[in-house]
Amino acid sequence: MRLIGADIEVTTERDAFGLEAPAGFQWQGRDFRVVQVLREHVDAGFTPGEKRKTWLTRRHRNVYRVLCDDDRIYELYLDRSGSLRRWHLVGCLTPDLPSTARPRDDGDNR
Repeated sequence: MRLIGADIEVTTERDAFGLEAPAGFQWQGRDFRVVQVLREHVDAGFTPGEKRKTWLTRRHRNVYRVLCDDDRIYELYLDRSGSLRRWHLVGCLTPDLPSTARPRDDGDNR
């Protein structure tokens, strides 16, 4: 996985069960349409090294692996902790990132 780690704006729609699911997102000024949600799960684990393991110190995330209209697979999550709901783009699971992505470490800007 190529890690990205960016806050993103997400549009959502109701899935077949009436739950909110990502329909698209914007990253680096580009719009990505979600073609299919491939996998989703709830992450309610603890941050490594967390000493106080209580409900309040758990992560509260809905994690999605999605196929987008650029034929790439991305992982993103909705952070439900605290009073703000924030979306994060974790990374791209497809080998090549779109041309709007950060340059590769070796200087190749494919």
